[in-house]
Amino acid sequence: MVDTFGIGGVSIQLEKRIPAGGGLGGGSSNAATILKGLRQLYELDLSDDELESLGVDLGADVPFFIRGGLQSGNGIGDILKPIEQSINGVYLLVVPDIHIDTKWAYDNVKNTLERSKEIVNFAGFLRKDPIPFELFENDFEAIVVPTYPEIGEIKNSLRACGARFASLSGSGSTVFGIFDEEADAKSAESQISSLYNTFITRPIF
Repeated sequence: MVDTFGIGGVSIQLEKRIPAGGGLGGGSSNAATILKGLRQLYELDLSDDELESLGVDLGADVPFFIRGGLQSGNGIGDILKPIEQSINGVYLLVVPDIHIDTKWAYDNVKNTLERSKEIVNFAGFLRKDPIPFELFENDFEAIVVPTYPEIGEIKNSLRACGARFASLSGSGSTVFGIFDEEADAKSAESQISSLYNTFITRPIF
């Protein structure tokens, strides 16, 4: 971007708070934020679509973080379509001290991802009450959980604590649970936080 638009050098100091290898898109969201910041700082006449075209060269999911919100993705994750519905609830994130290499995860899950699958209408599922979360499976769990059994144990613990859904985030290692009430999420956190870093959040869509 610096070379393309001739805006000179840019010095950036980044304080990482989202752990690397946590499956939370920390690096990609950092890149997206920097692209958006440069657009604003230098008053570049770039639409979100154009910015996303630049972002995909940095990472397949950078375009997702440029727009944010709830989206479905096709292609390598760069062909995005906003979803108007939301998934209500309180999210408890559990971050174990496990670094899962993204390249390793994608290399090993490649065959799974390349199998032909029926196209899933996520927007349609989100309109259902209750939402059929069992259809929202994370393909990475098939390779991550056998290699890192602790991930599966955390997921089971969240379900045992009352989460209506629990899953690996991205390629891991973060596991999240969705709770109906904040009190339930805090109760689960009290049982888990002595072993792992935990965060409670409500997504903003």
